[in-house]
Amino acid sequence: MHDRRNFSGKFLELLEIRRFLSSVNVLNYGAVPDDGKDDVAAILAAIRDSKKNDTVVFPAGEFDIGTSVQLKGDRQYIGDGSVLSGGDEFHIFTLHDDNVRIEGFTFDGKALFIDAPGNRMIQNLVVNENTFHVHGDGTGKNGITFTTGLRDSKITNNTFDPISADNGIYGYYWDNLTIANNSFLNGNEGIHVVDFGDVSKDLLIEQNYFSGLHRMGIEYQGGGSNTIVQDNYYENPVMTKNFQDNMSTFAYSIIADRSEGTIIRRNTAIAPDRPDGTGVRIVFEVGGDNTLVEQNYSVGSNHVLAANDGVGTTSVLARNNLFKNYLQGPGGRGLTLQNNGPNAQLDWNVNRGKPGPNVRLGLQGVISDNSANYQPKPVYQASDFKYLDAMDWVSAVSSWGPVERKLFNGGDDANDGGKITLNGRVYETGLGVAGNSEIVYKLDGKYSKFFSDIGIDDYSGTLGSADFQVWVDGKKVYDSGVMTGRTYKKGITIDVRGAKELKLVTTDAGDGINADHADWGGARLLPK
Repeated sequence: MHDRRNFSGKFLELLEIRRFLSSVNVLNYGAVPDDGKDDVAAILAAIRDSKKNDTVVFPAGEFDIGTSVQLKGDRQYIGDGSVLSGGDEFHIFTLHDDNVRIEGFTFDGKALFIDAPGNRMIQNLVVNENTFHVHGDGTGKNGITFTTGLRDSKITNNTFDPISADNGIYGYYWDNLTIANNSFLNGNEGIHVVDFGDVSKDLLIEQNYFSGLHRMGIEYQGGGSNTIVQDNYYENPVMTKNFQDNMSTFAYSIIADRSEGTIIRRNTAIAPDRPDGTGVRIVFEVGGDNTLVEQNYSVGSNHVLAANDGVGTTSVLARNNLFKNYLQGPGGRGLTLQNNGPNAQLDWNVNRGKPGPNVRLGLQGVISDNSANYQPKPVYQASDFKYLDAMDWVSAVSSWGPVERKLFNGGDDANDGGKITLNGRVYETGLGVAGNSEIVYKLDGKYSKFFSDIGIDDYSGTLGSADFQVWVDGKKVYDSGVMTGRTYKKGITIDVRGAKELKLVTTDAGDGINADHADWGGARLLPK
């Protein structure tokens, strides 16, 4: 005879397992990828209908996000080749709850904002295997932003490329936070974390890769205890020939002047190229009390190790670091030096490889490489675009000489400029203008987005100035403000869905056209 009570208990247990494994597909709520229409209402309906421990699934394709999507806690949000395309003025995802996993997405725009009421730390957040394309310009435009803190959380195996706005990751406060095996590529700054209140502890930043950045790979300020920065790899800094432009080009700024017990070890910085004659301003900027800097490897730089802690007490021990080809050796307040320089011996192999998404390094080489299973998904391929320098314009005027295709504007004659270059990056496509200019294109509703990098060409040095404007159907939709030869380039993304006309304008910023070699680098349109 069967025990009905036992059967009932097992049946309820099976129901609970089904509940835990259940998923909600946004397509079933009306989201349609690749149709160019806003999918937010359907996505929010799917989230509202989901239950605790559910997985909200986004299948392959591009979803248009017209306003922020607020996530619920106790859920997984999983993409499968899914592109979330949003604007630069709002965050695609916002999160105020605990126990969330975000995985498998490509974010195109201002991606993820995390905070909690009452300044409470968000707990148990995992952000894994995503690609972040950070566009726009100005502060606050990051791939991931957290403001009230993260506890027992991980940000791993993500790619941030490009970082045309502010930072890949920017945040305040932590308690057992891991930032590991991410790639930060092409743009402004990689990781920026701050503790204002001396409440943070147990931060691990390891096995990250940094390349093509103008500011810092890692910038860590304020307080905190028991931080480990290890096995990271920095190379290919973006600098100009003017030293003043490179004042914030550091590899690892771990000054953390109120911190305690920081360990900085086995990090690599390869920066031998010196377009301004000095290389990166500082490789390792350090501070805090009882800080240990050991077994690091650096090639090239202006100042290789600077103990710049100016707050209260400080004590830094730097030992057994292999430093080569620097102009200024280690120095600063509270710094004790033991066996640092070109003859120091390391206990690990400097040729072991480079870390990054799903690639982990041991002392002598790669110990785990799952990168074949991780393919960062670009939002678009180069072949997807129509490049403006290959299109016919309705009209084009410039202050001196004609508007140039693929070249910066040199002088009065056609084709008298060189390749467009902004902050050391050379562009094979784009438009070169001078001072006051206006270029008009007919769109006829055939395109969805306009992309471009903008700035004063490196040819001008620190001289020149311009204001870049984008007009769509007679309405000004973007204004860069005054950009000079000292201003870092900006990346812009403009929605042109349904538009009939695109007009690109530069002004001389009110000070005449002298040295105003202005570039629309890589200017291109995405067809519908």
